[in-house]
Amino acid sequence: MLAHDGPTTGGGRPALRGHAVATVSARAAGRAGVRLRRGTRARPLDGRGIAISAGAHAVIVDDAGAQALWTTIEPVLRAGVEPDRLLATVPDGGREVVSGILAQLDAHHLLREVEPAADEVAAFAHLETVTRRPAAAARLVASTTLRVTGDGPVAHAVGAHLAAAGYARVLGQPTTSNPAAAHAPNVLARVERLGAGDAWHGVAFALGDSRTLVVGPGNRDADACLEVAALARLARLGAPEEPAAPESLPAALVGAQLALAVLASTARACDGTAPGRWPEYLVTSDGLVSEPRTHVALPRLVHEGRALDVDAWTSGAAHDEHGDAAALRRLEPVWDPVLGLVGEPMSLDLPQLPVGLAALVDDDGRTLGGVGTTTAAARLDAALDALRLPADGPVGHLAGSLGLGVSASAARVDAVARLVERSDLGWRPVWRDLASMRPDVRRLHVALTRHLARPVTVSLHASEVGLHRVDVRDLDGDLLGRAVAADESAATHGALLRAVGLTQWQESGAGLVPAEPAIDVLDTRSPDVRRQVDRWARAAVATGALHLVEPERAGDWATVGVHAVVASWT
Repeated sequence: MLAHDGPTTGGGRPALRGHAVATVSARAAGRAGVRLRRGTRARPLDGRGIAISAGAHAVIVDDAGAQALWTTIEPVLRAGVEPDRLLATVPDGGREVVSGILAQLDAHHLLREVEPAADEVAAFAHLETVTRRPAAAARLVASTTLRVTGDGPVAHAVGAHLAAAGYARVLGQPTTSNPAAAHAPNVLARVERLGAGDAWHGVAFALGDSRTLVVGPGNRDADACLEVAALARLARLGAPEEPAAPESLPAALVGAQLALAVLASTARACDGTAPGRWPEYLVTSDGLVSEPRTHVALPRLVHEGRALDVDAWTSGAAHDEHGDAAALRRLEPVWDPVLGLVGEPMSLDLPQLPVGLAALVDDDGRTLGGVGTTTAAARLDAALDALRLPADGPVGHLAGSLGLGVSASAARVDAVARLVERSDLGWRPVWRDLASMRPDVRRLHVALTRHLARPVTVSLHASEVGLHRVDVRDLDGDLLGRAVAADESAATHGALLRAVGLTQWQESGAGLVPAEPAIDVLDTRSPDVRRQVDRWARAAVATGALHLVEPERAGDWATVGVHAVVASWT
């Protein structure tokens, strides 16, 4: 059996394949009756199975035995039946298959509950497509009072759409526009629902300017914080040339989108759907192209939270390591081109040998550079570097050094390495011949001094706490790379990696980036540096010399795969 969300055509097979599920999903397994969603079609696929589909959702039954069973149960499902009674009528050999079909239909939004009849509101056909309980949603629509706040064509359009949908009352509340903010993003319409105690609760909003319009959320109810965050994000894009006054066509489109977001809220209330962690919006450009986008608004990590002891090294060890490619996928909402917190890290026309490079342009127009052993590692380096400002603030963390990483260990190392490299630990110079170091260290040195023709000095310092610091400087004394580690070779490799990356960029002649990027010269992410500094930090925490804290609200950052730790001396 194949399950597929998206249009099903005769030209290709859906990509997601799975065996028949042995148990019906929790929602479909109870005694409540279920039926097929109205408009669901079942059609043969030229001997390749039967496609059961409605809208953008589809399940394909491709086993011959399962197809025969589907043909038998289809009329019963269209009429409505309790799942356990349906399974009781199926021979033992077919129950697992039928159970799997029901589970797939439910997972792909093709089942509806059998409900008492309700007076159909105008929006009933739409509710049938978005909620498992359309009759209950219709009754809720018919008994709900809404308030639309706003002036102008968007507010008028959404008010008309909501009244036509069948809501009990739709009240209008004008606002006083601010002429000084004509070129800035404005709230064009706000929809609230009347609740218990005559209190108004936010549902959805539309805001924007003549260039970008944001409507939603579509996966949770709105509140003042979401509205402020979305306005602030659009304001950072810069003011458009024209005032925020949508013409009639965009206003009608945005008004309809906002009405659909309100109906989605009603559907969620009936289904008991948990709100999404991050709000999802429909964003319409000035070319009238609408796309769904997620707004990740991460908080500043300026307050101390949970102290981490040596148990932190084992509690997350089994599940907190992610490959760079997987970590980048989790971070994608952070660099959404409209609502993103930072720019997208890209390799552009930068050379990728001998080290990986990536560029990221922030809201202030600065080009941040990322360096890594691979292109993916460099992209991750640039993204985490860009996230440091929204996480740490413009003046840094007052309690210590903040570290960010895509795993708990990476965040610990980032924090500890930044604390160590700026601390007076009795650093004393130590001489070490580069020729005696590991081959990979020597290769980086050759790449820097011969292939890139950058004469440098490599200085090694040892501390009183068992760590080494290596600095790579050019002949003018400018710092090109730095790293700390327990082993001299690991620290030298990390420092040379940053120095090679910076020089490789400067000498590349790449046309899509400036010649002088903002690159963090401190290496905290190369594998050997991470392993050694993390091992040292565990011992330092155990002896009480080092204090590690997970900042308050670090859990918000973890939703996009970023861990945070603050390190300080005790």
